[in-house]
Amino acid sequence: MTNIRIVDMPQPFLREVADHIYRHHANGDVVLVFPNRRSVFFFRKHLGEMIDRPLLMPESFTISELFSRITGYIVPETLPLLFRLYDAYQQVFENHAETIDEFVAWGETLLHDFDDTDKYLVDAGQLFRNLTDIKEIEQLFQPEEDPYQGIRAFWKHLISARNSDEKEKFLAFWNKLHPLYLRFRENLTAAGIAYEGMNSREAIAKLKTSGIETFLPGHYCFTGFNALNACERELFRILKAEGKASFYWDTDPWYMDNTWHEAGFFLRKNRKEFPSPDDFMPHSDFATSRPEVQITGLPSSTGLAASAGRSASAMLEGSNTPLSTAIVLADENLLIPLLQTLPEQCNAYNVSIGFPVRESQVYTFLFQWLELQKNGKDHKGKPCYYYRHVLSLLHHPLLDSLKDEKKEALEKITTLKMIRVPAELLCQTSRMKTIFTPVADMRTLPSRLRDILVQFYRENMSGETANPLRTIECETILTVYLALQHLEDLLPESAGTLLPETYMRMLRNVLQNLHVPLSGEPLQGLQILGLLETRNLDFENVIILPANEGVLPRTSQPSSFIPQNLRYGFGMPTAEHQDAVYAYYFYRLLQRARKAEIFWNTSASGPDSGKMSRFAYQLLYEQPCQVSVNTARMNVRFQSPRPIVIEKGPEVLQRLSLFTSRDGSRFSPSALADYIQCPLLFFFRYIARVKPEEELTEEPDAGIFGTLFHETMRKLYGSFRHQLITEEILASVSPEQIQNAVDHALRLHVYKHVPDDQPVEPEGQFIIIRNVLKEYALKVLETDRTFCPYTLTGLEQSLAGFVEMPCNKPVKGFMLGGNADRIISHDGKTIIIDYKTGGRKETLTGLDMLFTSEHGKDLRYAFQIFFYCYLYSLANEGRVVQPAVYFLREMFNETFDPSIGIKEPGTKSNETPVSDFSPFMHEFEEKLRRLLLEIYEPSLPFTQTSRQKLCQFCSFREVCRRT
Repeated sequence: MTNIRIVDMPQPFLREVADHIYRHHANGDVVLVFPNRRSVFFFRKHLGEMIDRPLLMPESFTISELFSRITGYIVPETLPLLFRLYDAYQQVFENHAETIDEFVAWGETLLHDFDDTDKYLVDAGQLFRNLTDIKEIEQLFQPEEDPYQGIRAFWKHLISARNSDEKEKFLAFWNKLHPLYLRFRENLTAAGIAYEGMNSREAIAKLKTSGIETFLPGHYCFTGFNALNACERELFRILKAEGKASFYWDTDPWYMDNTWHEAGFFLRKNRKEFPSPDDFMPHSDFATSRPEVQITGLPSSTGLAASAGRSASAMLEGSNTPLSTAIVLADENLLIPLLQTLPEQCNAYNVSIGFPVRESQVYTFLFQWLELQKNGKDHKGKPCYYYRHVLSLLHHPLLDSLKDEKKEALEKITTLKMIRVPAELLCQTSRMKTIFTPVADMRTLPSRLRDILVQFYRENMSGETANPLRTIECETILTVYLALQHLEDLLPESAGTLLPETYMRMLRNVLQNLHVPLSGEPLQGLQILGLLETRNLDFENVIILPANEGVLPRTSQPSSFIPQNLRYGFGMPTAEHQDAVYAYYFYRLLQRARKAEIFWNTSASGPDSGKMSRFAYQLLYEQPCQVSVNTARMNVRFQSPRPIVIEKGPEVLQRLSLFTSRDGSRFSPSALADYIQCPLLFFFRYIARVKPEEELTEEPDAGIFGTLFHETMRKLYGSFRHQLITEEILASVSPEQIQNAVDHALRLHVYKHVPDDQPVEPEGQFIIIRNVLKEYALKVLETDRTFCPYTLTGLEQSLAGFVEMPCNKPVKGFMLGGNADRIISHDGKTIIIDYKTGGRKETLTGLDMLFTSEHGKDLRYAFQIFFYCYLYSLANEGRVVQPAVYFLREMFNETFDPSIGIKEPGTKSNETPVSDFSPFMHEFEEKLRRLLLEIYEPSLPFTQTSRQKLCQFCSFREVCRRT
């Protein structure tokens, strides 16, 4: 358990404020103003603990609510404001206005700029003015006025820059921003609504014209503010001048007295201009109380979350004070990992950071579904979907409840190799219909999505309700449902003409910054907060994560059309403003804590830099408190995969015995070639009978191409079986016959779902494959003319034979079998022809090469054709048998020769073609016997090949960890 150092903890800041207000305003004649709503809850808690008689609780507002009380305006969410901004934009830009589809991408940036313009009381006419004369710039912004240096520098640079399309476009846009700003505000005023900055600015204007008594009767206590915008500062000045305001600043001497310290950047100015009551001084002395601070670096986000949970559990055990411990997330994306790893002792917790919808399964599903609908197309009058979009949805976790429907659909799509999936195939049940029915009208998109969410919500509610992650999922579904309903209400009448991409952008804009309010106990238990939510709150024990540079403080800046020079010149917030705000929140968290644990991610992957935050470094080197640093490292050792060895136990031998009887299983040439290449591969395929998962791809592999070619030739030659074939017969085969044979193969092996009465229409690369198959078929017919006249005696001919073993061996023999592509009779001999769609002819120096893979050559083709010759010779003793291999890629060479040759080892002589297999029959049989006995030998286990190059395209390479 973590050791807790017992130190008298200062009173929480809000309790000190409550005590002061209770002593000076016990009759409740004040209005309390806070920077956020959470401060109100905690203030009322502290005030309630000290009163001993019935009292009316003072009115409490956030400062935004106070401004709305003055103006009477309603401040809506971003989306309705964005639509109204677009209306104003169309009015001002007229024919030059972009479509709403384009506007949505940048409209929120402009809305943010207008908001800052008003919050900081910037003269919009001056800000958005196009200054094209150097003298005019010097007159407007005098050189001795330091804040205007940035303004002068920006406009002088722009004027001196050479003319370009970008410059002209910027100036054309900039020239109309002030008219747009005025029209937008005019439209909002007429509607009785405002964005936050406009609401603040109008409140200040009303106070100055009508006086404060009209709008702000009573005395106002402003508590716990830090960085003030210009409107807030002006409000404070107005009320202070009338003696109607008190100010309570939460400060610490450490950063207030050190003028270089960025945490006190705003407060030093605020406290000087708006001093607190003389008898109020917050009891906080960071450097004197010296809390224990442990800084720990861990190499993963999950490790941070798990460690934070364990630390919180230990801290809660060591304290009996309610609300003693808080976990502060500088990165909200750590919320789910944290909740997943919280110990059972932390079962009572309150989350106020909110779960980001963009990190939810609902979010990913919505956009996968919209992608499916966007790319759906009609094919022959029927709506179809692209298979990749269908598969991504079927594999989505939210569809796990549709287990049987998913399995059936996936089997059909994979088996029939559907690149274009008919919608009707996916709509076999009512639940699947809800998801996969095509959207005919864009205006129904929101309602369709809501129907899907209702289905998900019902399925989740019927599941395990005690699971907190399931609860979050249900809350997320509900939040997104309401957001969709809101979006549907706001869509204009012309929404039916919106492109799907536009709707997707709008929806992403709505959901991107949407958070799910999670339920909990706001005033008890472990508190899980974001950094902004900690304002005015104090805890004995604080855990902060991740304290990484780039996250704490955050270095990313909001997008803006207003250049940084102009922002600085007009007193608008810049990067330095943001750093000072984060610094104050960080130090304020620690100033009354007894113990703090700060975690940072040492891994440089993802959004984190891998570097510890500058704030943590400041604690370490400035030593205002007791600081210790610990960095945990993962000692990762990369070990070579252990060899896989399969012993031939009773079960394996029983499987092998199936090949030892004449009516049993047969060893094919492919099986034996696999054993020669890799005994373990043979075991997986033919003993364990493991079948790799079939994948549907648009890229046809070599296997499917070979299957299509073999079927094409079988179809072409099917009518010539047992006939004498002449050159004239082969020449009479028409292109239409070849095309029909190719289409027949495609229908049989690829387009299985196409009805027989409809033509095959290849798609994608199968269009190319169809043409290649026709060319290859024509070339085979041309090559076959060299054997004319001949008789076709076998087509995909099944060959079988039993190889007997010597009597002193444990088995009588083994059954062999295979299918020869084509067998012809020509000039008194039998020619066995095998097609090869890949590979090439290698130099063969003897039969020994066929029974090993150590030479590094691919001789499977030679082993296979000799295997067929051997089986044929067993059944047809005395016949002259000649092997021939058609390497399709080599057939277009003038020197192509289908015969198999053997070269004398150690000589420079040419290969001698094998025109008769009989001289090789005995040697091949003996070597084959040794191979079969080796496979059956109990003392020889199945092992991996030593040639890892052969593993490159093996289906089991991941099992062997040879990826």
